[in-house]
Amino acid sequence: MECRPVADGDHLPGRADRNGRDVPADRSRVRPLLRPCPLPPHPPSLVNRRSQRLAAAARIFRLILSLRVGTVLLAALFVFGGSASAETVCTISGTEGRDVLVGSPGPDVICGFGGDDLISGLGGADILLGGDGKDIMDGGPGNDRLDGGPGGDMMEGGPGRDVFLGGAGNDYFRAWDGQRDVLNGGPGVDSAAIDRFDRTISVERK
Repeated sequence: MECRPVADGDHLPGRADRNGRDVPADRSRVRPLLRPCPLPPHPPSLVNRRSQRLAAAARIFRLILSLRVGTVLLAALFVFGGSASAETVCTISGTEGRDVLVGSPGPDVICGFGGDDLISGLGGADILLGGDGKDIMDGGPGNDRLDGGPGGDMMEGGPGRDVFLGGAGNDYFRAWDGQRDVLNGGPGVDSAAIDRFDRTISVERK
């Protein structure tokens, strides 16, 4: 049987017989009825490559931090990997000036860039990148990575297994949460409030 698209308002002329059934108005001109064509499948959603890359990075980050940090394994990908590369995808971005940047309850990549920024990740496995300047950073609940960048930064991880990277400058870390955190102070005279579970590198004052 043929099919054709049927638009709203399409009808066949006819009338009702005594039993209430529809019959064509002119039997001599009856053609085979055309059934509506099936609707084409919905086009696939456009893939947001940026979201895919972020999700993949978050999965890798959570996997690394789920490992027990020993004297040799120090989440080396992040601790020794230096600052963020050009491949870093920022979901929340600041400016070269002073910014207040707040994340979401899920995983975020927050980039402060220049200036003395205030950055809060809230919940989720966040990556906080302070950039140049004296930044104040709070990861919030979750296994976070905090990279202060150049400048004397103040960083608090919040509940969770966090990784701190101070960068150049006299940084202060607060990792006193009863969980295994890793702190790398980098160049400068750094200080930290830690507990017995934490592992420190280049942190002079504890």
